[in-house]
Amino acid sequence: MPPHPPTARSRPHRRLWLWHAGPGPLSLDELWRAYLGRFDIEHAIRTLKGTLGLTAAKVRTPEQADRWARVVVTAHAQLLLARPLAADLRRPWEKHPGPAAVPGPGPPGVPQHPPPPGHPGPCPETRPSRARQAQRQQQGPRTTPPSPR
Repeated sequence: MPPHPPTARSRPHRRLWLWHAGPGPLSLDELWRAYLGRFDIEHAIRTLKGTLGLTAAKVRTPEQADRWARVVVTAHAQLLLARPLAADLRRPWEKHPGPAAVPGPGPPGVPQHPPPPGHPGPCPETRPSRARQAQRQQQGPRTTPPSPR
């Protein structure tokens, strides 16, 4: 993976020391690709730590941090595994989807018309909930205190 081309805003080049300990020497190109891969992995881990909330816990020892990381990763894995189980669970007030409509031509002899242009209809009026209405009826009419003159 070649480095990005220099731009007018880029900083001047600085020396970069790449060190390798392993069987046999590596070329500079192989070292550079390994460095870029490690750089990407470290930044991904840093981002995931923030996303999973691993930086939110106030731990004092490495053992606590290790336990917290295992708890968070385990909970995240369980949520991902349970996602299909809750895919079609609806709340009592939500409508269940009907059978999936298949796009395509209808029965023979039925003309294909585009939907009519215009506004789809009036917006629904917002009303207070029934519990709020019942509460207001129990309270009776509102009385206003006399205004000082």
